Amino acid sequence: MKLWNRFLELLYPVRCGGCKTPLKDKNAGFCPDCLQQLTRVDTPRCHRCGRGVSQCVCRRGVSPIFRESNSFADILSPFYYEGLVRQGIHAYKFRGQQQLCRFFGQEMAELFRKEGSAYVDAVIPVPLSDQRLKERGYNQAELLAGEMARYLGLPLRTDLLFKAVHNEMQHSLDPMRRLRNVRGIYAVYQPEQVSGKRFLLVDDICTTGATLDSCARTLLSAGAEAVYCCTAAVTEKV
Repeated sequence: MKLWNRFLELLYPVRCGGCKTPLKDKNAGFCPDCLQQLTRVDTPRCHRCGRGVSQCVCRRGVSPIFRESNSFADILSPFYYEGLVRQGIHAYKFRGQQQLCRFFGQEMAELFRKEGSAYVDAVIPVPLSDQRLKERGYNQAELLAGEMARYLGLPLRTDLLFKAVHNEMQHSLDPMRRLRNVRGIYAVYQPEQVSGKRFLLVDDICTTGATLDSCARTLLSAGAEAVYCCTAAVTEKV
């Protein structure tokens, strides 16, 4: 079996999420050169919108979520959604290169370990609708959440939050339409297992925060004590 796996690795090597060169470490995600090109969120960072304070959108009134009071208590993102980060996220989200989730998930977990503001009871991914899950074959947020849960030693709960409505995709909408598009579309399976708990909510990208806010509101309405968020990347502009 080991020889067969080695043969498969030689035949189908894991490649860099940027330049596509074969990687010696299949969990690395990117080669050393491309890794240096990933745009990290600068510090100090705003824990309300997830951006560095130089890019903070909270006071600019560009998002109804960040302009008002968002439901989640904190948000962290290791990268800005641009360049090779965008390319890498698209590779695992739309082209099935799921090994990149290991890289992004571990980066997210390490950031949460260093800067997370509180203890959480479990990790929850932003859910997909049944239709979207059937189309894609997997939930990219669940893959990231799984990596974070494993790295942080926390339970992964995919049985609590679900998407009850198949809505329009967010990326084509303006900020106000994004907010309306996700309002009331999530629900909780087992409120008794949510009540009094603190959760880490995971998604791949944060733009306006509308999806995270809607999920957080749903969990809080079911009795959750607090919801903290982590995404692989955040856009520089809303």
